[in-house]
Amino acid sequence: VAEGQVEVGFPFLINDEPTNLITRKELQAGESVAATATGGIELVRKVNAEDVGAWRAGQLIYDGAALSEVVADLNRYSEIPIEIGDGGREIADLRLRGGFSTDDLDRLLTAIEIVHPVAIDRADPGRIVIRPRAP
Repeated sequence: VAEGQVEVGFPFLINDEPTNLITRKELQAGESVAATATGGIELVRKVNAEDVGAWRAGQLIYDGAALSEVVADLNRYSEIPIEIGDGGREIADLRLRGGFSTDDLDRLLTAIEIVHPVAIDRADPGRIVIRPRAP
C-alpha cells in the first residue's frame, strides 16, 4: 500500500476450490501481503511505500518476495509465459531481493538462476520454465 489503507481478502480453499469463507487483512501505507493457494494470506510485511508504485516507472523491486510472486509479476510483462516447473513446491518459496527493469526480464531471470539453485529452461520457444537445478 502506497498511501491510505486497504482491506484485502482471499478465499479459503478446500481441495483447491474457493469457498465462501474469506480471510481478510487490513493494510496501512507501507505494508504488503501476498497470498498463495497453499498458505492463504501470508503475514503482513513492512515495505518502503515509495517502492510500491515502482512498476509505473518500469521497475520491479523486491525485498524478500517469494519466487512464485516474482513469476506472477514477470508474466504481466513477458510475451512468453514463465512458469515454475516440476519440483515447483521446492523452489516456489525461494526469496528474492533487488530491483530490476521491466524492459530486461532476461537480466532478472539470470539473476534468479545465479542466486538460487534453479535452472532457467528456454528449450521450448513457447514458454520459459524455472526448475530446481540438478545436483
